[in-house]
Formats: sequence, C-alpha cells, structure tokens
Amino acid sequence: MKISIIIPTLNEEKKIGQCLEFLCPLADDDIEIIVVDSKETSDNTRRIVQSYKMTLLESPVSSRAFQMNLGAKHSKGEVLCFLHADVIPPKDFIEDIKKKIQSFDYGWFSYRFDRSSCLLSINAFFTRYNGLFAGGGDQIQFLKRAVFTELKGFDEAYVLMEDFDLTRRLKQSQFKGCIIKNDAIVSTRKYENNSYLKVNLINLYVFILFLRGVAPNRLREIYSRYLK
Repeated sequence: MKISIIIPTLNEEKKIGQCLEFLCPLADDDIEIIVVDSKETSDNTRRIVQSYKMTLLESPVSSRAFQMNLGAKHSKGEVLCFLHADVIPPKDFIEDIKKKIQSFDYGWFSYRFDRSSCLLSINAFFTRYNGLFAGGGDQIQFLKRAVFTELKGFDEAYVLMEDFDLTRRLKQSQFKGCIIKNDAIVSTRKYENNSYLKVNLINLYVFILFLRGVAPNRLREIYSRYLK
C-alpha cells in the first residue's frame, strides 16, 4: 500500500523544516512526500524543501484546495494524506493509517497544541470525537484515492473551509470514516497574535456562515480582516 503525503505551503519557512525533518526518515518506496508551494511564496520555503529528498511542485494558484488537488494529481499513492506545514504527526501515524484504512475509507487524527494551556486543551479534547467541528485540516485528513476521485477532490471554489467542505461531503456519502486518537502536534501560532477568545469567536462565526452557504470569498474576507 503506497501512501502519498501532500503538504500545501505559502511562506512556511518557519515551520516546514521541522515538519520535513520528521517526515523524511519515513520516506521509502511506499511513502511519498509531495510539497506544493504557492507561486506567491516570497520567503525561503522552496529552498528549504529542496534540501530534502522529496517532490516539490509549484502551484500557479495560491489556494490550499487547488494546491492539494495538484499534489493529488501528481501523486501515486492508493491512500492520500493531507498535512498542514505547521502540524507534526504522531510518531507512528503511518502504521495507524495502514491499519485503519483496511476497515475505513477515510479519517482524521486527534491533536494537541505545542504549548500547554487549559483553554487550548479544551479545543484539543473535542478533536477526539466525530462532532460538528471534526475534520478540519489540522487533524491530518487521509482517505483512499478512489474515494477522493469519486468525490472530485477538494472544491476549488473554497478558498477557505475547503477541508470542512470535503468533510461534509464525506459524511454525507456512503463511505465509512474514523478518528484516530493519537495526537498530532499543532502549532499555536494563530494564537500568538490573537487572543484565545478572538480566534474561537471568529472561527465559530465563519463556520456558521459556511453552514449557511455564504460564499467562500466572503468567508476568507471576514477571516482575514479579523485574524492576523
């Protein structure tokens, strides 16, 4: 079983090295790593990625949905795993995926943050359950290529919330999903320039608008306006 790990990037020089340092020792004939960097990247992301042994693609469009679809198009794996550059998977996540994909068609991982906080621990706790907010990109999404193809991948109209759109379609389908309770480590950088309350209120507001069918461009505009 070949697994393709696809990482979309845009100005990720501060985080991508740590992520690749973890992933590169795992790469072999059955594990391929593909970084899809936006053409709008203006830092050293590409140079850092090129120092590792993996596939680097340049995306003409700066959009996670487009970049992840591009990575999937160039990948060879029977299983696709989508990973954010600021997320470090649990040590044995490849074995977890191989085991679960025998019985399930898709899934995500629980996570915890890279610094200790009672409030952040509350957020992380809910990633262990398949609730309304399950399936965000920080949870490391994985699914069979056949499932990804049948659902036509990420909807590129979603310039924000592309992960939740795919999750919604997965949950509405006949395919079986799971959550692996083995925590990934997620960066708290979003909280460094914004308060805990502000981040969670804006996330909730945008998520409600998403459920109500507000246009993706409008969602991105709101998110970008209020969060640094």
